[in-house]
Amino acid sequence: MGNLSFESGQARSGAGDSRSRSGAGVSGDMREGGKSGYAQLGKLKMYYEIHGEGGTPLVLIHGGGSTIPVSFGFTLEMFASDRMVIAVEMPAHGRTRDTGEPITFKQDADYVAALLKYLGIGKADVFGFSNGDTRR
Repeated sequence: MGNLSFESGQARSGAGDSRSRSGAGVSGDMREGGKSGYAQLGKLKMYYEIHGEGGTPLVLIHGGGSTIPVSFGFTLEMFASDRMVIAVEMPAHGRTRDTGEPITFKQDADYVAALLKYLGIGKADVFGFSNGDTRR
């Protein structure tokens, strides 16, 4: 895909083509015009949703034992009002199955980084709730 830079909600690859990041790696439509999909990241098939466009992408990480709608159901569309939001469901949560590997905070961070790479996103803000807290 080449190097990516963001300009007004558009990603530009080194090859000179451009497209909206909200369509990258996405397999289906969902509520409120958002997109949802699965990313194959090694053993893990991670569920994610993309809402909104433009701005610096924001990654939302739910709390332990939770899901996207439980942790962010009332706030997700507000976050997406002026930027792209990527909400994830971590291993053994919601629509992302368990891989059988021990679950660690480092592993969770590695999966989020791999998802961003899969989507072609070089830089993003991250917001975690409870167990998804990004200060660990």
